Amino acid sequence: MKKLAFTLLLIPALAFAQVEETQSGKVSLGSDTKNFFIKNGEGFKLNQYKEVFTNQEAIDRIRRARTNKTFASILTYTGSFGIGFGIGYALSVKDTKKKYGYSGFENRDKKDRQTGWIIAGVGAGITLTSIPLWSGYIKNINKGIELENGVIEEPTTQLKLNVNGNGIGMAYQF
Repeated sequence: MKKLAFTLLLIPALAFAQVEETQSGKVSLGSDTKNFFIKNGEGFKLNQYKEVFTNQEAIDRIRRARTNKTFASILTYTGSFGIGFGIGYALSVKDTKKKYGYSGFENRDKKDRQTGWIIAGVGAGITLTSIPLWSGYIKNINKGIELENGVIEEPTTQLKLNVNGNGIGMAYQF
């Protein structure tokens, strides 16, 4: 009797142990650059997007995202260099007093420091201009994945004419 009960308990456990996970073909975002995209348990880099995506609109989104990333990286690195160089230049100028009766030393040092801070400010401005490109990169990557997985819905826009006790108005919903 014990063997029969044990066998009846063991059969369902063996049946569930034999179930294999079916791979859905869904694309997900990985956690590092080596496994940027994950499809069917396999990791792909960003430059291997043509192997991962089959939907042409999703491929176009990923292409736009790569373009955004390239320009954003160039602006970020250029701006960061300007910030570092400008601050270093402004702080490295020695503070000299008026010597030998020549007044050009004071003005030169002040202008050199101002030049350094101007370079740092321009570098910060260049770096800040890369922020919209980085956000566009992230947005296009996510939309490309949603398009490939079939999650995204077409946006609906509506233009309504509203008439109420306060008057007449138009409402545009997107």
